[in-house]
Amino acid sequence: MATKISRRPIRWATATKEEKLARMKELLYKRVVKKRNGCWDFIGYINKWGYGEIHIGGKVNASHHNAHRISYIVHKGEIPDGFFVCHSCDNRVCCNPEHLFLGTPKENMDDMYQKGRNTHLKGEACSWATLKNEDVLKMLKLFEKGFNASQVAKKFNISRAHARDIKLGKRWGHIGDRSKIEKVKPFKKIMTESIVKEIKEKFRNGVRICDICKEYGFSRSTVDDIKKERTWRHVK
Repeated sequence: MATKISRRPIRWATATKEEKLARMKELLYKRVVKKRNGCWDFIGYINKWGYGEIHIGGKVNASHHNAHRISYIVHKGEIPDGFFVCHSCDNRVCCNPEHLFLGTPKENMDDMYQKGRNTHLKGEACSWATLKNEDVLKMLKLFEKGFNASQVAKKFNISRAHARDIKLGKRWGHIGDRSKIEKVKPFKKIMTESIVKEIKEKFRNGVRICDICKEYGFSRSTVDDIKKERTWRHVK
């Protein structure tokens, strides 16, 4: 259902309320898939409580918000203080505004117990689970064969972080055997004075920061700190 919206990026700090709502709606719609049962399943990052999360606010005022709350705001309006956004469909990743309603903390707890939900349930026993036990076992087999988190995530239509957490046992740790999955520690490259000189010379020659990051294997923030002389000031 995702559609490309062609417009220039906004500055969150100075954006109008209408611009912020439009941006939030755009981010939401890029990460939801409409299901036959009427649910809009969120396919982006899923937190440890089973809810989708959306990163909004730009670099300075960045914050994470539950996707279903974002959906409620852009479709129905502001959420009063002290209220929860509850799911009539009992599907935590659903963002269909027609399946969302406001409730007090007590009403939310009453709804949880009426539907038989509790925090002791694991895996597919959770009503909000997007995977089945057999899915996780298939994923672990792929990890044993050397597939990375991105490849597995694509096959099962989940986020890379979700797949990585399953591989490490942070999620669905009670399912399967991970002893045969190779644990590869990432190689951490060390910044040296000679490398800093090369990087600064490339900046003087007009090389883009993204190209420098790819060539040397450092993060964008590390290279940007060098460019703006927040680090390695003494190297010219």
